[in-house]
Amino acid sequence: MSNKEVKATLKNAREAIRNKEFKEALKHCKAVLKQDKNNYNAWVFIGVAAAELEQPDQAKTAYKKATELDPDQLLAWQGLLNLCEKNDTSDNKHELLGIYQKLMKLYESSDKQKWHEVCLKLVDLYHQEKNYLEVAKTWSRLIQLKQHDGASKQELHQMWRKMIQLLADKVESQDNETQQLLIIAFEDVLASMDKIPSDSHQKLSTDYVKFLSKLPHEGNKLKLACETLITQYPDSSSSLEVLAMHFIQTECFSEEALQCYSRLNKTVPTNGLGLIGVGIKAMQEKKYEEAAKNLTKGLKQAHSATIAWFYLAEIQFRMHKYEATISSCRSGLALLESSGHYGNAQQKHKLLHLQADAMIKSGDASNAEKAFDILEQLPGSNEPTLLALKGQACLNKGLMKQASQIATDLVASCPDVAETWELQGLVSYTQKDYIQAEQSFQKALKLKAECGIYYYYLGLTYWFMGEVMRKDKSKTATHLLKAAKLDTYNGRTFCYLGHYYHDIVQDKNRARGCYKKAFELNKSDEEAGAAAVDLSVELGDMETALTILRTVTDQSSAGTAKWAWLRRGLYYMRINQSSSAVADLQAALRADLKDSNCWECLGEAYLSRGGYTAALKAFTKASELNPNSVYNIYKIAAIKQIIGKYAEAVTEYKQIIQNSKKYVPALKGLGECYLMMTRSALDDCLDGRALDSAEEALQYLARAVQCRPDVSCLWKLIGDTCTVLHVLSPAKVNIRVSAILIGQDEKRNVHYLDKNELLRLGGRCYGRALTLMSTSANLWCDLGVNYYRQAQATAEGNIVSELLEKALLCLKKSVMLDSKNHLHWNALGVVACYKGIANYALAQHAFIKSVQVEQNNVVAWTNLGATYLKNENIELAHEAFKVAQSLEPSYVICWIGQALIAEAVGSYETMDLFRHTTELGVNTEGAKGYAHWVCSTLQDKSNRNSELYKYNIVQMNAISAAQVVMSKYTERIQSDATAFTMLGYLNEYLNLKEQAEVAYHRAFLLLQNTEDEEKLKYAQRNWMRALW
Repeated sequence: MSNKEVKATLKNAREAIRNKEFKEALKHCKAVLKQDKNNYNAWVFIGVAAAELEQPDQAKTAYKKATELDPDQLLAWQGLLNLCEKNDTSDNKHELLGIYQKLMKLYESSDKQKWHEVCLKLVDLYHQEKNYLEVAKTWSRLIQLKQHDGASKQELHQMWRKMIQLLADKVESQDNETQQLLIIAFEDVLASMDKIPSDSHQKLSTDYVKFLSKLPHEGNKLKLACETLITQYPDSSSSLEVLAMHFIQTECFSEEALQCYSRLNKTVPTNGLGLIGVGIKAMQEKKYEEAAKNLTKGLKQAHSATIAWFYLAEIQFRMHKYEATISSCRSGLALLESSGHYGNAQQKHKLLHLQADAMIKSGDASNAEKAFDILEQLPGSNEPTLLALKGQACLNKGLMKQASQIATDLVASCPDVAETWELQGLVSYTQKDYIQAEQSFQKALKLKAECGIYYYYLGLTYWFMGEVMRKDKSKTATHLLKAAKLDTYNGRTFCYLGHYYHDIVQDKNRARGCYKKAFELNKSDEEAGAAAVDLSVELGDMETALTILRTVTDQSSAGTAKWAWLRRGLYYMRINQSSSAVADLQAALRADLKDSNCWECLGEAYLSRGGYTAALKAFTKASELNPNSVYNIYKIAAIKQIIGKYAEAVTEYKQIIQNSKKYVPALKGLGECYLMMTRSALDDCLDGRALDSAEEALQYLARAVQCRPDVSCLWKLIGDTCTVLHVLSPAKVNIRVSAILIGQDEKRNVHYLDKNELLRLGGRCYGRALTLMSTSANLWCDLGVNYYRQAQATAEGNIVSELLEKALLCLKKSVMLDSKNHLHWNALGVVACYKGIANYALAQHAFIKSVQVEQNNVVAWTNLGATYLKNENIELAHEAFKVAQSLEPSYVICWIGQALIAEAVGSYETMDLFRHTTELGVNTEGAKGYAHWVCSTLQDKSNRNSELYKYNIVQMNAISAAQVVMSKYTERIQSDATAFTMLGYLNEYLNLKEQAEVAYHRAFLLLQNTEDEEKLKYAQRNWMRALW
């Protein structure tokens, strides 16, 4: 094919492409290529046709072939460009870079507009690929071209801005050339601004200094830019913040840095970086509390200041706050993990090293394990200081052999390192080789003369060397004082100084001051806190003690800080705030459920607020935990006694005296229990049981007074026991009493006393109690009542009068000593209205005073009603009894009073009232009154069909009820012939012939010595009838 034919064929191919006959075009091009394989136009037309036929690979090959044949021709490059832009794949993107670069060369001299368009595309592609250096270079060439073409200042300004936007992403990770080009961009854009100062200029300047702050090697430019910004915008703190952050991150402690911190803090006092800076300044001045406070506040706002976490941790370490140090190090390390900041490796190693050191110094075995792992990660882990830390970690874990080996190796290889001898000293101290420890710590001090912790270790060594070294002031005290001077934040130093002043010097005030200082430095130091509280209480300074306790308890949950909860609970018990005491002691128990002392204190707290069941459980638990504690068993018995479980209480008390025969509280408790059992038996008319219980009470109380004759309450209890039996018939009373109480025949162990002798013994015991407590109103009252009971039991008139006079004097003495006690007034009234005295005015006055002192006083109201009734003042008696009934409806005596009034006025309710008294409880007056009415009704044979008879006798089962109460009455009172007669009559009605005969016979015997012949004959007839 000739050249002319080739041209014609290519023309046909062009026409086919124009007519969109792409397959036809391909045929024409292939025909040309058979003739001429290097025909540029044929390859280009193939590329066009193949692209339209969606054959990108063939099109790309054709275009590439064309560019190889003639690299300087635009047509193929443009086709290739269109093809790659149309098919957006990663391979095409990579090829686009070369295409754009080639087209820029081709357009540079021929078509500047095209060159500009391609340049923008190239920059965009570089930016997508994050090739910031090429972005910077290409954009710089574009700006240079614009400058060469005479572009306006405003246009160039916008282009510099655009360049800053393009390069703003992760500037700290970009290479130096890119960073320098960006610096030029910032400088040019700032220089090209027309309006200075302005908001736009301030924002751009701020962005510039923030950018510079990310470049550690551009510190000088950063300072210059910040100073310029401060000059131009003095009210803005942003530049100071950036500069402060720069100084903080670069660990700069220069005067310039400190001035920056001060200026920032003055401009914005609450600014986080400013506070951090002020904290760093305070740290330089060794004002650690202030430094820690400001750094903590600052980090709340400027959390990302990594190095500030290190400063805070270092300060906390110097203040011996190891847990806080560990926490701060962890915060700093976590921040480093989440950022890619310059210097991460260095800061990380510093934080790890400090964290490991704090973990070891904390003394916790679990922390020591973690510290050992951390030390293994650090570079240069075989350095002497790190090896010494590893040795201390082994000590904390209890690995003595490994720690000793590390110390031995260090002594051999690094004897000039203080940490070597520190470790050797700690190993020796742990092994209680105090002499070797002393030598090691002294060597450490020679290498580090101003190290407070070494003086502390040395002072501690002397303290445990023995009593002689403790008392040697030049040893223990001197070194501890030196340690306190060099390291004012070591609480343990002050704690041992407290021990020294307390145990050796015996200066409680100075000791308390040291303990208090130790606790203020370390709130978790239980030993120091407890000692400070105990000494404050001992010195009477409760306010200081409470302040310390509240400080701990306010920050502690239940189950922690047991010592504080326990002591505050005991304080609340002392001031009778039982509920608060219970809450605090429960919190203390949650820390240690097996502490018997805590359970014991909790039991006392429950007891003081009346929670007897809870107290019983607490003391029972305490006894289980400490079975040898007599006190716990005693409290269990005492509580059971309080709640009325006397039999169980007796068992507990006896358990105590089996092991401790002379334990007076248990002997007293036994006496009280048996006394209460006596009273209960008397109330139930179980007289035999009452006598047995009274004998037991006197037996144990006698043993108690033999041990402690100086205790008045024991003599009072003996007097109570003797007096309580006054209700019994003299014939029944024959009580066995220890010779100790009689004081006559010491050869005989026991004496048997009748009723009168027993009452006289009770009087003597009250007198003995009064010699010990002569101003006790209660004892005078008891003695007066005892004389009254003696008078009731005595038949001789002269003696009766003398006893009643004594009783009256004693009771008057009691109301003089304690006029606010209603019981004393009531007793005085009872004695005053007794038939031997019959001073009803005094009795009335006494009962009224009793009611005035205590209005809710059923006994006094009843006695007042009885006085009125005795003086035949029916209305007042009725009112008094009515008040008594309203106060306590179950009090039987006031119902008897109402029954007697009903009897006096002839009321049909009399019998019903007497019956009600027998239902309320056993009472002699009520029993006899009811039996009288039942017998009277039975004797009246004319009313058998009346409704009243049917109700009172038949329906209410009156005969049986009256027989029961009269049986109890005659058992108690065996000298009442009338009572036995009524009992016999009732037994006859019930067809109980033998019982009736016994009752009638008893009545006959009682009346044999009487002058009333008629009554005697009547009793004899009754007896004979029963026999027949």
